[in-house]
Amino acid sequence: MYGAERVHRAELRDVALFHILILAPNREVRGGGSGIETRCLQATETLTWQVGNWKTGPFDRPDLLLQLRYDGRRKVLTVGRDELPTADSNCFVVRLDDRWQPSVARVQLLISERLPLGVLIGRMRAAASDSPDVTSARLYSEVHPAK
Repeated sequence: MYGAERVHRAELRDVALFHILILAPNREVRGGGSGIETRCLQATETLTWQVGNWKTGPFDRPDLLLQLRYDGRRKVLTVGRDELPTADSNCFVVRLDDRWQPSVARVQLLISERLPLGVLIGRMRAAASDSPDVTSARLYSEVHPAK
């Protein structure tokens, strides 16, 4: 999630508030999306997954959601029941279980600049080298390179 930080009285600078790698269970997903709501120093991003086959369904299942809440005053990220300070480390891995409940692990990195996704995932892989699910995570563009 990106935001702005006051540098001087009349100047703001774009910053990365936190970075999250989400590892979801192996389910057939036919669609999804995200939305963000902001109120001054508070922001909530909601990620949505529509499960089921895009042709055969089922189409009556409820959407699965993950909410990421950021409190800019306290510099704290909330995921599920976990409150995570972001002042010293702002990179996390969120693992969703079969019931789509999150568990969060901190990656000891503080990255405040906006980075290309490939660079960011590379740094997270290196910092979490003891987590096979993180080091084996691949971007779509890595698995399906442009022709």
